[in-house]
Amino acid sequence: MNSKQKNTKSILKRKWMLRLFASISALAFILWIKSSGSEKQSLSPPSSKENSLRKLTQQLNTLSTYLPLDEIARQLKNNVPNISCSLNSPDKDRKLKFDPDTRLNVSGLISNQGYPVEEYSVLTEDGFILGIQRIPHGRSNKYLYGPRHVVFLQHGLEGSATNWVENQANDSLGFLLADAGFDVWLGNVRGNTYSLKHRTLKPTDKEFWKWSWDEMALYDLPAMVNFALNISNQQQLFYVGHSQGTLIAFAALSKNRDLNRKVKMFFALAPVTTVSNMSSPIRFIADYGLAKPIVDAFIMLHIYSFLPDLPIFNVLGDTICDNDNSVILCRSVIFVIAGYDCQRMNQSRIQVYVSNNPAGTSLFNLNHFAQMVLSGEFSMYDHGMLGNLLKYKQARPPNYIIENIQTPVAIFWGENDILADPTDVRKLRSKLKNLVYDSYIEHYHHLDFIWSVDAADAVYKDIIKLMNKHI
Repeated sequence: MNSKQKNTKSILKRKWMLRLFASISALAFILWIKSSGSEKQSLSPPSSKENSLRKLTQQLNTLSTYLPLDEIARQLKNNVPNISCSLNSPDKDRKLKFDPDTRLNVSGLISNQGYPVEEYSVLTEDGFILGIQRIPHGRSNKYLYGPRHVVFLQHGLEGSATNWVENQANDSLGFLLADAGFDVWLGNVRGNTYSLKHRTLKPTDKEFWKWSWDEMALYDLPAMVNFALNISNQQQLFYVGHSQGTLIAFAALSKNRDLNRKVKMFFALAPVTTVSNMSSPIRFIADYGLAKPIVDAFIMLHIYSFLPDLPIFNVLGDTICDNDNSVILCRSVIFVIAGYDCQRMNQSRIQVYVSNNPAGTSLFNLNHFAQMVLSGEFSMYDHGMLGNLLKYKQARPPNYIIENIQTPVAIFWGENDILADPTDVRKLRSKLKNLVYDSYIEHYHHLDFIWSVDAADAVYKDIIKLMNKHI
């Protein structure tokens, strides 16, 4: 980087810092005004959910006067240019026939394709109750009495176990693995549709949502892996993760030696560790200092989860979508965050994707991703200097050390991925000590690894081949 580029970067950094300071100051002023008013109205009945959302909208509108939201909207449009391209094409049928699979949960999707399905509850060390599913074998009885090698599939950010079974049997990794003779387990991390229970807490409690992917790596992943191995009576399993599913595995494997012994091979689809080069809208939320103020505003209104039915998230869709025909895509936050591939997305299943995604997560989790954009590090949650000293005994959050991972790793990454940017993946590759397979797929986007019409040929056949080779 030359001196001119460094100076430009320094100027931009100062601009972002000023904007961050302005946004935090504005929000602090708003909260102070609100708290002053609330003292005078302490005898009034509690606000309804609709009233809370209206107040939140008013606060964000006030905050927007201090921030260049028009510029943010312009950049969102530029960075998700193809989100509505296919549905807006004149040669496409714009009327989608209703798909009855939209009414099915993950178990319904599995059984509807003719596969057996089992449901289990897994208790984590910190009290969360995770719902996970199992496809014990394929539609054929061919492999019923042979060795049942276990595969564990873990979804990504705002996803769920449905991600592995939302296409037809010949296009979904969960079904292909079952038909290939594997015992397939589908994980769900805390806070998503299938993991909204706790021993003592309720989803309406703030404490229920005070976690990020750190806790998924520390508690959820080991609990689910151990449970699957115990029920299957096996010593090891193959692990396949997508997006955040790779992030928590990299984190867990970097610290947990026992987990390294239990995971025979780790298949990372759209692998994520550092995210400083992402071009997802998460980047702009981070760059403009919006993450923390927005999280604080929601928390003040007792809203702790990142859910698709809140008006603020629909605003993102309205910002990007200019045509009514594409609104079904844009109403799904997962497409806004991870992008949409016109050429490879199975449009006949769009309704199924949108009905199951986003599946929910914590606002703290989204804030953790925003922190990583700014820091450029693969690190734990930043609680601020004082919070870090209390939790980590150091001023800055500790980094996860990729070089500690002993498990063999196979990575599959895409040229057009706006979340797992190729520059960040190359940084990851350089640190992996046991990288056994490396597949770079031209033109692939972030969600192509789970939903593309050609994923079976481009990705899944290689995964199954590698598994059979390392059994």
